[in-house]
Amino acid sequence: MNRDVETLKLLFPEEALLLEGEQVRHELQNKLGLQAELFQVNEQAHATITLNDGYRIVLRPDQPGFNRVRFWLRWREFVHPENNRVMKMSQYRCTAHLYSAEEDFADPIFSMGVEASSMEQLVPKVLEKIENHAGLRLVALPMLKKSTN
Repeated sequence: MNRDVETLKLLFPEEALLLEGEQVRHELQNKLGLQAELFQVNEQAHATITLNDGYRIVLRPDQPGFNRVRFWLRWREFVHPENNRVMKMSQYRCTAHLYSAEEDFADPIFSMGVEASSMEQLVPKVLEKIENHAGLRLVALPMLKKSTN
């Protein structure tokens, strides 16, 4: 049996999505220190990032998979030019939706598709597109530190 990412996604799609979601959560909260939450129910998932002035970005996985599941990561193979070794690389592929505080996930203000190799690259790319196309200068809010008093 082939033991690669695609086999895991085929045999256990919800578990594979859960593993990818944990990577998303870890990068957003632990690595970037952002106010972010991850939600997953069965084969549906999304991450919410809190922005200034009551805005929020909702990221949804957009890599088509098996059994109606859309995954966060797209895997590609390429041949290294110097040593001809086949390498596998992952890349986030998702849709980003911008909502204001008044919107209840009905109609986003702005939506786009976005790809990046990490959340560290993806979040600024989304914010830049929002500024360029919607005219809004927004920032992702950092997690609040708990007082140790």
